[in-house]
Amino acid sequence: MKSWVKKNYHELFRIGILVKAVDGAIETLGGIAIYFANYPAINRVLFSAFRGELAENPQDPIWGYLITEWHRLLLSSHTFWGLLFMAHGITKLLLSVALLKRQLWAYPTATAVFTVFVGYELYSAINRGSLFLWLITILDTIVIGLILNEYRRIKKYRTG
Repeated sequence: MKSWVKKNYHELFRIGILVKAVDGAIETLGGIAIYFANYPAINRVLFSAFRGELAENPQDPIWGYLITEWHRLLLSSHTFWGLLFMAHGITKLLLSVALLKRQLWAYPTATAVFTVFVGYELYSAINRGSLFLWLITILDTIVIGLILNEYRRIKKYRTG
C-alpha cells in the first residue's frame, strides 16, 4: 500500500487540487446565486431539483438537516453569506490553478490559507457536531499534506 501511495503521490496531489478547484467553482457560483437571487427563487430552484429525493423519503434526517441549515443560512444574511462563499470559492479556485501551474509561491500560500479554512472548519465541526464538516476537514487536511509533499518535491527537483 505504501509503495502504491508513493508511486501515485503526484496524481493524488493533482486529483486533490482538481477537487479543490471544482469545489471553489461551485462555491463561487453558489455565492453568486445566494447574493443575487431572492430567497423564494432559490428555494423554488432547490426544491424542484431535489423534489424526487424529498418525496422518496420526506423524513430522511440528512435532507431534514440540509433543509434546516439552508433556511438558517439564508435567513441570517444572504448578502454576507453570498460574499463569503464567493470570496472562499474564488480563493480556492485561484490557488488551485496556481498549484496546477506549479507556481512556487502558491504552495506556501495555499498551505497557509487552507490551514485557516481547516481551523474554521474544526471550530464549526466541534460546535455543530456535524459529521459532514468533520469529513471535509479530514479531506482538506489530506490535501494540505499533499501540497506540502509536492512543494518539497518541486523544491528538491529545482535545487538539484
